[in-house]
Amino acid sequence: IIDSIYLNNVAGYAINSSNFLFSNDSGHIYMPILCRNFEYYKYLVIRKMDLQGNTIWEYPLNTYTTATNTPIQIVTLPNGNIVAHWFDEGMGDINDQRNPYLICLTPNGQFIWRYNFDDGAYKKYPIQIKLAANGDIIGCGYASNPNYNYDCGWLFRISPQGTLLWEREYVSPTSSINFFLAEAIDDDDEGNLVVIGAFIDTLSTGGYQGNTFLQKVLPNGCFTPDCNGGAEDTLIIASTVVGVESPPKPPQALGVGQLAVFPNPAQDALQLLLPTRRQNAQVQLTDMQGRTLQSVSVPPDYSGRYFSISTQDLPNGAYLVSYTSEGKIVGTAKVVVQH
Repeated sequence: IIDSIYLNNVAGYAINSSNFLFSNDSGHIYMPILCRNFEYYKYLVIRKMDLQGNTIWEYPLNTYTTATNTPIQIVTLPNGNIVAHWFDEGMGDINDQRNPYLICLTPNGQFIWRYNFDDGAYKKYPIQIKLAANGDIIGCGYASNPNYNYDCGWLFRISPQGTLLWEREYVSPTSSINFFLAEAIDDDDEGNLVVIGAFIDTLSTGGYQGNTFLQKVLPNGCFTPDCNGGAEDTLIIASTVVGVESPPKPPQALGVGQLAVFPNPAQDALQLLLPTRRQNAQVQLTDMQGRTLQSVSVPPDYSGRYFSISTQDLPNGAYLVSYTSEGKIVGTAKVVVQH
């Protein structure tokens, strides 16, 4: 350790934390600070400091999120402006709606622009933003598209002036479980986008496991130049693009899909990867004769990704797990209990 500096808390908040620092060529440090008091609302304050830790300015984003894991990055544009991403949950009235946005500030902490992603229909969640070689802002995360049981990968591209160039959603190419999270993004020397993330893979034994994917797309987010010339482009299930382009592929018809449950075989408990549809949701466990053994409601405010089902008192054998929303079966899975 060369030196350590005590940094002052943001005034008016009892709890301050930060997981990101960015130092630019001008010898300054930008720090996004998560702030909250003793409640679930998290606010963001962007602080600019000199190399001695002295605060030059602070810019409070007076919007909040209740997300438990909130990754934050700051990117510096070639002209010295900075861009960060945050959330505005108070803007909407849909349960668990995040309302993500990008905000751009000058090096002096003055507001320039804000871009709001269209989160009115379903939740979108950015995980990373990055400066592309041509000066655009590229980003990745996931979207809870209601036409699919599980979260889909989400990529977007924004101009330095705050204009959306495109955003696209993707499903997994390898499995009946379409769970697909884009977690990190970069561009190569030709401007293509390289994305890494997580998906659910099907095992030969009939179970499932988490796995890692590496995906490469063109600068426009497509697998082929016109986004309509190859089988891989069918993985793109939604698009918003500035300009003229072939229409996106139609969404998957809603029906009974495959649920991801593990471990399988199970001993004392099963973990269910919850689908995105949570309205009046219930998890049912039946035997192979159709008799209901358990029926558990998912709390309306439950924001976890996994839901536990006890199998401790069940005899060894095969069972069926069903997930319903608004009285309709969303997905099923056959499981084996083996103590």
